Amino acid sequence: MGRAGNSLPQKRRTLPIWLMSLLIIVLTAAVYWPVIGDDFLDWDDNLTITTNPDFNPNNPHADFAHYWVKPYLELYMPLTYMTWGATAQFSQMRNPAGAGYVLDPAGFHLLSVCLHCINAVLVFLVLRRLISRDWAAWLGAAIFALHPLQVESVAWITSTSVLLSTAFSLWAMWHYLRYDELRYAEQKPDDRRAAAILSPSIRSRIHLSAGTIAFILALLSKPSVVIVPLLLIAIMIGLRRRNILLAWPLAIWLILCVPIMIETRIAQTAWMIHVPPIRRPIVALDAIGFYIWKMVWPARLIPDYSRTPAAVLSHPDVWMILVPIALAIACAIFWKRSRWPAVVIAVFIIALLPVLGLTPFSYQRYSTVADRYIYLAMLAPAMAIAALLCLRLDRLTASLTAVVLATLGAVTFVQQSHWRNTQTLFTYTLAKNPNSLAANFVLGEWYAKQGDLPRAISFDQAALVEHPHDGRVLYQLGNAFLNSGKNREAIDAYQKALVSSSTSHVQAGAVSVNDGLPAGDSARVYNNLGAAYARLGDIDRAVENFRKAAELDGQFEPNFRKAMALRAQQQQH
Repeated sequence: MGRAGNSLPQKRRTLPIWLMSLLIIVLTAAVYWPVIGDDFLDWDDNLTITTNPDFNPNNPHADFAHYWVKPYLELYMPLTYMTWGATAQFSQMRNPAGAGYVLDPAGFHLLSVCLHCINAVLVFLVLRRLISRDWAAWLGAAIFALHPLQVESVAWITSTSVLLSTAFSLWAMWHYLRYDELRYAEQKPDDRRAAAILSPSIRSRIHLSAGTIAFILALLSKPSVVIVPLLLIAIMIGLRRRNILLAWPLAIWLILCVPIMIETRIAQTAWMIHVPPIRRPIVALDAIGFYIWKMVWPARLIPDYSRTPAAVLSHPDVWMILVPIALAIACAIFWKRSRWPAVVIAVFIIALLPVLGLTPFSYQRYSTVADRYIYLAMLAPAMAIAALLCLRLDRLTASLTAVVLATLGAVTFVQQSHWRNTQTLFTYTLAKNPNSLAANFVLGEWYAKQGDLPRAISFDQAALVEHPHDGRVLYQLGNAFLNSGKNREAIDAYQKALVSSSTSHVQAGAVSVNDGLPAGDSARVYNNLGAAYARLGDIDRAVENFRKAAELDGQFEPNFRKAMALRAQQQQH
């Protein structure tokens, strides 16, 4: 099996590993460097970073302990929040709109670019453990680094969790592969000097311990990396032909995942989406086919594809579903001849398992598929390219691969320019997907902040065409109406928002969706509803809604008391 038990040719080395690693860092940084000049996005960046009080400059009351105690914004990823907190300390600039300091997005974007460069190097090092030619491994890693599907994970600051968890996951995988090699005493010639100092058994335990620590850090960065042990099992059985019973350390890794999985499942509002279990495989197959298509033809990449379970089940793309089935059949047929295709497909699907829709998750209200979900799964095409080049790496194949890399790099360079700021990104998204709920909602919010209320209202109303019961859009529309002086329209929007919070709406394919307000927003709706009634002079209804707001959230108690006092004055006169 060559280096690790496969049938690929023997290893040929041309340059030192450190130099090859430096080359891939330079190449990746050159393509992604413009990202550092991008802004924060009003799409989760504002929730996780810019309005997070723990990250505000000069906040003496910042508290990072609570990220370790319980989930924040539906996810338990304390290490990511700690990383953002550390970055915030070094990413401050003078407030251009006033006194004091604000967060500078450049520091956060620099962190993302650096993590992506590190991940590209780690993919290269992992591939070196699986194939026998360093340049083939390098070219596979370059595909991972430069593919346009990776842009969302690098350009969107909120996706730092994806980059950080992948870095620790790849580090853990590399250590486990070294542990496995040393355990079976299949050492490289250049390892002999080190083996004279430490026995293979001691060195293997060191690698296993380091890999376990790295995997724990990955889990603390983002829970979706629970699939890493399964990735290694696929590689161990498929490529290295190990006995599954000997992979007992991976069983321990799986046990470590259980608390994280339970905590995350409790925190996430997956109850908002209900897909009949019998129909979830169709959604999953469609997602796999979609990712394969985008991987081969990375065009029209946007943050919201509107590929919801209801959309997929009502208008299924048959070929999207048939592609993964056909690939699975082909891998089974050619299993005895070569295991590489089957392992590559297995790695690809396993890496996507948490986000295929087999278990509902919150983002499915927008789309089951998203570019950031494929980040770690891009290890699979990197493995495929490396394996093919390992079989035949001559001038012709090297030249063709260079052309592919140059093309991917150029597309990626253009794609990352769409992420410059909120307006640019979601205007581009609407040009490619006019029905995007995310784009219409975010632009409605963005234009409201700019004071362009007529345009904000138009985007909110456009979002409601396809999603008439979405509580958040209705609440946002009510605010725009209220600030425009259209009080009756605001009351109508607020009332519909409150109704949506207690009702599930059945869509196509028996998919039920609760488009209600996020926890805590109902109090704000009642408060604003009270304000709208007060402006119309209906003080009794204003008092009633202010009272409901105060009962749900004590911060609205002063508004309730003022309304009561106003009604008392009116009754006296």
